[in-house]
Amino acid sequence: MTVRGAEVVYVTLTDGSAGTRDLELTLSRLAEIRRREQEEARILGVKELIWLGYRDAYLPYSPEVRDRLIYILRKYRPEVVLAPDPLLLYEVHPDHRHAGFLAAEASFFTPLPNVNRESLSEGLTPFSPTYVVFYFTAEPNVYIDVAEVLEYKIEAVKGHRSHFGKNIEGILRRIAEEQGSKIGVKYAEAFKAIKPYCLHCLGFFSRNSGAISLILCRLSSTCCWPCRLLGRQSLRRGRVYRRHRGFRRLLRLQTRVS
Repeated sequence: MTVRGAEVVYVTLTDGSAGTRDLELTLSRLAEIRRREQEEARILGVKELIWLGYRDAYLPYSPEVRDRLIYILRKYRPEVVLAPDPLLLYEVHPDHRHAGFLAAEASFFTPLPNVNRESLSEGLTPFSPTYVVFYFTAEPNVYIDVAEVLEYKIEAVKGHRSHFGKNIEGILRRIAEEQGSKIGVKYAEAFKAIKPYCLHCLGFFSRNSGAISLILCRLSSTCCWPCRLLGRQSLRRGRVYRRHRGFRRLLRLQTRVS
């Protein structure tokens, strides 16, 4: 994204202090190591790192955290918000599920001035991201050719030495190859892109007859017409990526995986 001129801000919700089996490694020491390693994300051209500092494995699913994210969204006004897919089957880590739901909820509510109205007193104004994009997803509708940037990703991930083993490079390449085979390229990454207004289960629109139809929007490729359209386009060898390559401001919300 940054090689095409996008500004990327990382929001790290938790401190990574749980991810070890070493009895001698304390919470504070591991959190310090993980924060230092996260700084190496700047190899990807990340503009700014934001730390919310919640304890790893204990990220609250609460309005308080959601309001903090709404504040950040209104401040940085990203076109795209990236987060873990909270509906990934068999995902047992609560931080990942909570981060995905909180990011989606914040993206949906940030246009509404009466949600976290306190932020308006600081000069922030409501707005809506163009897309919420989930990674770590089993139901992608967008595949992006990453052949020209995969080496940067591998080097950045290898910087997390306290977390990943020596075989992480092979794992990342294999995943990228598998995703690339879906669109006929060498390496790709898969995402689930959804319009924020499709994240609220009820969508209404008028038919030609004038009747009001009720659509149940699901977080799948059959969600509603923008999601179906996006899903069809993504199968055309990365067409969605080329069409939306002009995004200039992105926000990635993540947990420290443990």
